[in-house]
Amino acid sequence: MQQKYLFVLLLFVGSFITKAQIVDDSLLIEGHHRSFHFLISAKPNASLVFVLHGSGGNGIQMRLRAKSLEGIASTENILLVYPDGYKKYWNEC
Repeated sequence: MQQKYLFVLLLFVGSFITKAQIVDDSLLIEGHHRSFHFLISAKPNASLVFVLHGSGGNGIQMRLRAKSLEGIASTENILLVYPDGYKKYWNEC
């Protein structure tokens, strides 16, 4: 009987310590697919924060560098979005 309660307790605690899930998506803008990645926010009305990478990078690489932001995202109710620049750049000819 104790094992049953222990299992339920572990399942309950595990649901709170799971990491946020990253979602990959894209939009078609002026004939170009613009890809981005974001963390699913658990609460409604979250603040939206775009985390931009440097020239030659991408959103996933920037996510690896922004782990401290992800650590506070759920407690501060922040929706983090990591967009990919077109051809890895933002505004460079």
